[in-house]
Amino acid sequence: MLAASRFYLSQQYVDALNFEVRNKTISARYIEEDAIINGDVDTTRTAYGGGASIAGAEYDGIRNTITTNASDKTSTPVIDIPMVREAIRVARTANDSTSLGQGDPNMILTDYGTLDAMKADIQEYQKYPPTANFEIGFGIKALEFEGLPVIATKFMPMTSGSRELLVLSLDTWQMRVLQDLTYEELAKTNDSYKFMIKGYEALICTAEMFNTRYYNLT
Repeated sequence: MLAASRFYLSQQYVDALNFEVRNKTISARYIEEDAIINGDVDTTRTAYGGGASIAGAEYDGIRNTITTNASDKTSTPVIDIPMVREAIRVARTANDSTSLGQGDPNMILTDYGTLDAMKADIQEYQKYPPTANFEIGFGIKALEFEGLPVIATKFMPMTSGSRELLVLSLDTWQMRVLQDLTYEELAKTNDSYKFMIKGYEALICTAEMFNTRYYNLT
């Protein structure tokens, strides 16, 4: 395929190696997003040497880091406006504790099903639909709830009964990058081109009590 890609196909040059590097880089970014949300320090998403696991290669993600204000909503699993307001208040006050100061939550993270449920809850209050959207950096439009953009991602739990709502104070989260994603060629031992895409990073939360996690929603 590498040899064939050196020819013009339909007047368009195809570089198979660069195309594969691009695909693997995109895949690595998806894995990174998944780890940021669902990472568990006791597991791994990386392997080497014929599939041998690298123990401890993964950091704890957002869901595993928030513990102070993690609340199981199995008994009241249906999301509604009062529940979202409560989650925001808890993130602001660290569960009504006056000794811990004030948080500054500025984003809500959830799955697409919960996002649709939130839209349904506020639909009757939307008198002017254009004001229901909030534009954040890079031109991303999002639902706005009490000044907080609501962002949905496919890496949050999506099964009814296990969905989650995260209210985040982004100033408490840091991504420490020792080395960004880097292309590195490996030894050539046969008629192939081997490479790896690697990066070194860790997610840090400086004050997890100013974030809220409600889980087991329907």
